[in-house]
Amino acid sequence: MRVTHKIRKRRNTIQRRKILLAVQKLERHATAEELYERLHVEMPEISLSTVYRNLKALADEGLVSVTDLGNGLVFEAVEGHTHHHLVCLNCKKGIPLDHPYVDPFFRRIEQQGFKLVTSHLALYGYCADCQPEESEKDFIE
Repeated sequence: MRVTHKIRKRRNTIQRRKILLAVQKLERHATAEELYERLHVEMPEISLSTVYRNLKALADEGLVSVTDLGNGLVFEAVEGHTHHHLVCLNCKKGIPLDHPYVDPFFRRIEQQGFKLVTSHLALYGYCADCQPEESEKDFIE
């Protein structure tokens, strides 16, 4: 199973393994509250603060990514690749951004001696559905 291969730096508790497994099973972004609701069914003794604490530890270990897509923090399993997002400021939609320039950009930053603690990029703007009409743009500027 994928869960046990990298959790070494901190105690490998049953709760931490189950939280990581829950994040991996979702295969999408999830809030800590969503994960708590799923985990609480199987583990009634788990608390929301335990979920948050373990998600932070998993993020520190590079197993989970943490992102703010405009609606608060969301978590996702890191499965050997990074992906990035365009986030609409109006509808809060997160649009995946996979572009060949992004990862080399992060590598170039680290080559300059800057240690990144996250390698997630979120660019904020307006999706095609939420962009103002041409006539409204003049009024906004």
